[in-house]
Amino acid sequence: MDIQRDLDLETNLKPKYVAPKKPKSGYKPKAYKPNKGKSSYKGKYRYNKKYGKKEKVSEGSSVFAEFFAGIVMIAFALPMIWMNERKQVKMDKINGLGREEARTISIDEPKEEELFKLAHCSGVLTTSIPVVDSAFGLEQENAVKVRRTVEVYQWVEHREEEEQEEGDPIVHYSYVKQWSSEVQGKDFGDEPDSGEEDAKTRNNTEWPFHGESFDNEQLNMGAFKVTKSQIGRMHEWSSLDISDRGDALADAVQQAMYDKGFGPLHQDGEYLTSVDGQPRVNDIRVRWEVVNCQEYTFMCQQMKDDKGEWTFRKWNPEELESEWGNDTD
Repeated sequence: MDIQRDLDLETNLKPKYVAPKKPKSGYKPKAYKPNKGKSSYKGKYRYNKKYGKKEKVSEGSSVFAEFFAGIVMIAFALPMIWMNERKQVKMDKINGLGREEARTISIDEPKEEELFKLAHCSGVLTTSIPVVDSAFGLEQENAVKVRRTVEVYQWVEHREEEEQEEGDPIVHYSYVKQWSSEVQGKDFGDEPDSGEEDAKTRNNTEWPFHGESFDNEQLNMGAFKVTKSQIGRMHEWSSLDISDRGDALADAVQQAMYDKGFGPLHQDGEYLTSVDGQPRVNDIRVRWEVVNCQEYTFMCQQMKDDKGEWTFRKWNPEELESEWGNDTD
């Protein structure tokens, strides 16, 4: 009995056979036609079923254009490579000549026989005058140069273009408030979010002063005068402490601040600022940085300037005895 019951269960588990339906009278199966890229795309695009996206169809003219562009690029690349190699060979020769010509000199006792020679020397820079920022009445002793940075809290506009398959791109504008040392303008392509604080306030484009650098006019290394060219290569900036003169600096520009529509300045750490609590649009802040007199090492051509004072300039083996004031680059 048990065996018969198991057989009945297995029989019931088998799927029932369903006879296929007969096709209707007059039915003819369609012949298979391979996709030649014409029925699944329009224009210059074809739908790729494998990756589920449209692909641009390469046309004969575009392939020829790419081939021609490649030949043109190769034609331009060869002379560029030759010019680069030529420049590298020239620099190697100059470096070799420099190693032969360079000599260490005394900065306190220059010698006439070493005029126009390539000099290697080290020493501490000295000066007898301060660096001056006349707008604020700031004077910094023992300095190579001073840099003033001015920033205003402004609306900054960001513009993005969304390309369209047809027609002009859609332009999107967004606005953020941030400190900037550049005037951002006040005419916007759109409007900041009305929910933003200061949304109706526009940037003040007339500043009472801007960022600026001030070099020492009388800087020496021993008996040699240091030129603006050498000063321009000194970048050891550090923040300038104004804790003992912040009020005096703020008072010096108070009228100029009012004339341009800005609030009064007060000291806050390394800054002079008009911020009271949280920054608002058109708040302004100012800070200074300084490069102090310290030890430097020079390797350049020693010579005399138009006043007969010993100084330095850039060494060029092709312009060794060129007169002072001539460009040796």
